Amino acid sequence: MKQKQLSAYDQAVKYLGVKMYARADLAYKLSAKGYKPTEIEETLLILEQDGFINDQKYAEIYLRNLMDYRSFGYYGIRSKLLQKRLDKNLIDSLLKQNLNERQEAEIALRFSKKPANSGRTKESIIQSLRQRGFRTTAILRAVKG
Repeated sequence: MKQKQLSAYDQAVKYLGVKMYARADLAYKLSAKGYKPTEIEETLLILEQDGFINDQKYAEIYLRNLMDYRSFGYYGIRSKLLQKRLDKNLIDSLLKQNLNERQEAEIALRFSKKPANSGRTKESIIQSLRQRGFRTTAILRAVKG
């Protein structure tokens, strides 16, 4: 017996019951499920009006989690936020307000002092920091330490 497909709204609420989503990310998931663009847009408008999706709040929380619990620099964090299909202007504004060079250097230092990095050469740690999107000034501050 074929199961009846949920409405776009019900499917979106189901997704949001598991975790937060950015507006465009949720639209992408609904589109992948086969919902029509008009139905998706109506659903997203209702969810925004009811406060279930808010890209500003989502981006702030995601940024804070990346800064507190992960080891990415400015460009690494920017890339992660772009992967969530957030607006570039929103991302750049949040990064400017919330991640200065001192904070980025503290994250880089935290990464370089992890037990997994003990015994690694300074050059190897610098390379890892570059790969994680740290700016040069943060890397230099961290390796001086």
